[in-house]
Amino acid sequence: MQNKIINEIATYIKEKIMDANFTNSLKILEIGPGTGLLTNKYINCINRINENNCKYRLFCEIDLIEINSENNLFLENVIKNNQNQKMTINLYNENFIAKNLEKKSYDLILSSFTNHHIQYTEVQLFYDKISDLLCSKGKFIFGEEYVPHFDLNNDAERIRSLVIYHNRIIFEATSNMLFSNNEIEKNCFLKLTELEHISLQKGINKDGEYKVSEKQAKSSMKEAKLNLVICNKIGPKDDDVDWGGVYFCVAITE
Repeated sequence: MQNKIINEIATYIKEKIMDANFTNSLKILEIGPGTGLLTNKYINCINRINENNCKYRLFCEIDLIEINSENNLFLENVIKNNQNQKMTINLYNENFIAKNLEKKSYDLILSSFTNHHIQYTEVQLFYDKISDLLCSKGKFIFGEEYVPHFDLNNDAERIRSLVIYHNRIIFEATSNMLFSNNEIEKNCFLKLTELEHISLQKGINKDGEYKVSEKQAKSSMKEAKLNLVICNKIGPKDDDVDWGGVYFCVAITE
């Protein structure tokens, strides 16, 4: 799912750059780039545009805000391999909400499975800040996991929602593992079940994971004057049952 989301985001960025005809500069903020999988993908897209089409000579300024310094080595390699006369990349090991970016304005703000690491009490601050940082016609492009809807004031409902969401993934991964004849594939499914168990426990304990429903996210974005123009469910495709799922989304300032 993560690779699908990364490819969706990178493809969308490439199309929008070509459509919007950014002839001078492009400012991008990526929140929580992790090891730089998405970062490397869209930077390669921009570099290819610059190399293959003289109409687009983009001077890019990219800010990466990553709270986990353990990912620095990966991100520094991405920067080292891509920084050039047309591209400036800045890495900040800071909390996005606490980081002072008052004088900044971005054409694109990106996030890949980062939103659900924002504490429930800071979700509105998160979207408000994104709205403030986007320039006119700027876009917030992100991939996210949403769980079945629940009452934020009811902890039992919250836990039930997390259990439904993660157990669905664990069930499918376990089934695929049992019916697979490929050892490498089996190990991948086994690893996925282990990660989902960890993620479920972290969510229950509110230990760095704070998943919300699609409805709750939309409400917070609306309050921040962010208009969600794309919200495509990548999977699972059981539209008759609210299992939650993985989504590719684009929001613009109202």
